Amino acid sequence: ATWRQTPPGYGFRVSLLGQSATTEDLVFRDNLVLNDTVITFDAIQFDENALIGNPYTAPIDWELAILDQTNVDNTVYIWDPSILNYRTYEAGTGGNLSARYIQLGQSFFIDATGNVSSFTFDLDHRVPNTQPYLKDGGFPYLLNLFTEGGNGSSGEVYIRFKEGEDVTPSYDRNHDGPYKTSEQVNFATELYTVSSDNVNLAVDARPMLVGDDVSVPLHFKPIQDDTYRIVADEESMASFPESISIMLEDTFEPQQDWVDLRMEGYYEFEAEQYDPRDRFIVHFYDLEFGIDDGAIDPIRIYSDRTDAFIINDSEQLIKEIQVYDVMGNLITRKATVNTARTRLFVSDEVGYYIVKVITDKAVYSEKVLITK
Repeated sequence: ATWRQTPPGYGFRVSLLGQSATTEDLVFRDNLVLNDTVITFDAIQFDENALIGNPYTAPIDWELAILDQTNVDNTVYIWDPSILNYRTYEAGTGGNLSARYIQLGQSFFIDATGNVSSFTFDLDHRVPNTQPYLKDGGFPYLLNLFTEGGNGSSGEVYIRFKEGEDVTPSYDRNHDGPYKTSEQVNFATELYTVSSDNVNLAVDARPMLVGDDVSVPLHFKPIQDDTYRIVADEESMASFPESISIMLEDTFEPQQDWVDLRMEGYYEFEAEQYDPRDRFIVHFYDLEFGIDDGAIDPIRIYSDRTDAFIINDSEQLIKEIQVYDVMGNLITRKATVNTARTRLFVSDEVGYYIVKVITDKAVYSEKVLITK
């Protein structure tokens, strides 16, 4: 046996190097820390990280702890060996509560926003509950999606809609939590969203839903050929008003109707290890937007980057979809569309286009902006 003396607040990463021992053979003995404590470590710079630990015999609340730090990012990560991935929490936005309430003795990663070489622990950061926090909660408009299947590892992601003019679809370290690649990336399923400026996120904050249809790219990496599920946490869906529709699109199945996650709760699918990751899109829209002034249409048309989306919440049969440029030239057409949710490529040229939907009872048209 070996031993090592170390000051409070240091984090440990343990590797057994193929030995038959378990982490239960690692024993910590320490005096109780009963005062405010500042731990120091080798200085880290912008976007570097440090592993530290909770020195108290009670959990600490990250929402409180981050307020007393300088040059420390709002995002905190803890390693969960049961899923071979990190749990992530973003102060002010949300995430996994097992990362927000850091348990006694638990190590966690912090990221630097500048030069930092210390972390302040205050007795006021402590909270009384010592049970693991494995569910999300505490914030409105916060959706938690996670995976099942494969080798038992799991990925999870959080999508949050927030008030504030500074909340955008692009990455902002004040609101978004970047995705941290697993320590065992070759053995772990992955799930993350992608911001409009192509940053992979575990906690993705978007501008508040005000009737606009919002599409969030969802990337998935299977660890082996298998049957998988993407599951929507029921409690997190309850944080949205009932009028908000939450749909999952599988772009590998273009003729398949989108999955209503509020209705089904999960989507089951087959995946192979080397499939492209950009397979899914999560769609949010308000079914009641515009209903007070009579502006709502049974056929809804909107765009996301290069594509148009047509949502048919009526009993009308779509006979044809036509796309025109602003000069009136026909760009593309699609006949006899029998799905409630339809994706249609418009163009990879930025600009406005007219999408016309012809049903057996009426004609609907909308000008949409196509971007890259």
